[in-house]
Amino acid sequence: MLSTVLCVSAKTNQINDGTIYIDSSLPEKDKAIMKDIMEHLDKEDRENVLYIALDGSYYANKASLLAEFKKQNEGKFDATGKLKLLTNEIPLIDEGNINSITKPDVTTLTEETGLTATSSGYQHPSSQCTNNNSGPYRKVLSKSGYSRLIANIYLPAKPNEAVMTPSATSGDKGYIYTGAVTSGGQIDMGLALNYEAGPAPTNETWGMFVTGASSVITPDYGNYKMGTSVYMKYYTPQNNQAALYCSGYDKAGNPSIHTLVVAVSTSLNFKTSGVGMQIKRITSIGQIKNHQDLTTGSFIKNVGWSNVKIGTTSGSEVLMNSSNTSSMCGYKTSNVLVDYTNQANEKVWVKCGNL
Repeated sequence: MLSTVLCVSAKTNQINDGTIYIDSSLPEKDKAIMKDIMEHLDKEDRENVLYIALDGSYYANKASLLAEFKKQNEGKFDATGKLKLLTNEIPLIDEGNINSITKPDVTTLTEETGLTATSSGYQHPSSQCTNNNSGPYRKVLSKSGYSRLIANIYLPAKPNEAVMTPSATSGDKGYIYTGAVTSGGQIDMGLALNYEAGPAPTNETWGMFVTGASSVITPDYGNYKMGTSVYMKYYTPQNNQAALYCSGYDKAGNPSIHTLVVAVSTSLNFKTSGVGMQIKRITSIGQIKNHQDLTTGSFIKNVGWSNVKIGTTSGSEVLMNSSNTSSMCGYKTSNVLVDYTNQANEKVWVKCGNL
């Protein structure tokens, strides 16, 4: 018999000890769904949890979290209250699938391999990524067999480290994200730059997003202050799921801790074991597909990826290194600069223009 055990204490230390807190005011169906979702999350990721199903239905462990989500995503819901289907969102980097990924040039990897304590200073990547006709980017890809990534990430601030000046058709937007690639496809989860100024808590922040999990529109959830660092964790909590956890500070400087869990199509064959999966990390200026314009001048600078680790289960993570990294590249190399220390530590500068 399914038991919906509710903890009446909302103290952070108790939640982070693994207590599953679910508001008693939520419908019984929602409680049951969230209990199953939260039981498979890392214990420290269970404080503020939002779950999105394949059909656009969404659930949370707190009524206040649902209210916040609805307010921040006005206009993105259909008549039934579910998230709308995708229309013309900016596509992110198309990896193809794990079977079609170009293998790295061994000499190129050797140039950028070897854990050292000294950064290289900003330099162009030695390998060029595929042109996806959707903006410039930096990509690091793991070898197969991984389902989890953890990292500390510095989020650039406007105007000195982030400027968006899109053309009439390019739709420039900054992205810092991770995700997984399999023979069936891919998923992207991370942070997108909400560049516009304004009083809303989402304006001038980096907000959590997901693409590739389903056909529903990308929602706005969990926003983090520019010019600060976040701790990010991506993993597969159950087969055919993906989760993103971010811990940092919101626009007002208050602690912001959010977990986003999404159902993933079975065709992607996502496994907790990481079998047949590669983990990626990407820094990009996303542009509308086939409306790429590498002359707009938009840029994000000093994106810091620090202590990047990959693994399959909590505690199994190891620093990215030459033995678990498949490839590193930039598109175009003239639009990307990397202050490279090693596979686990680098700063990235991406621009729609020559650097």
